[in-house]
Amino acid sequence: MEEFIKHVLTGRIIDVGEVKITRTTLGKYGGHRFLVYLPTTRNYLWEELHARGRRVRIFIELPKGVEGLAKAKAETTTTC
Repeated sequence: MEEFIKHVLTGRIIDVGEVKITRTTLGKYGGHRFLVYLPTTRNYLWEELHARGRRVRIFIELPKGVEGLAKAKAETTTTC
């Protein structure tokens, strides 16, 4: 397992698998915040990144069938 972690940490891109996105409120501040839950199957990797103090960037790839998501959102928020 250690060799695998070393190999992954030396690379630049890590496929984290499918994630879940949830919405929560900001309480008294109003508004919403969206949380991205990482898969627990890779906790060993998240723990190692946290222990090393590594900063990461997350990119989201939309699966096929949601290409019109931005257009649909714009249509539903348009007011007359």
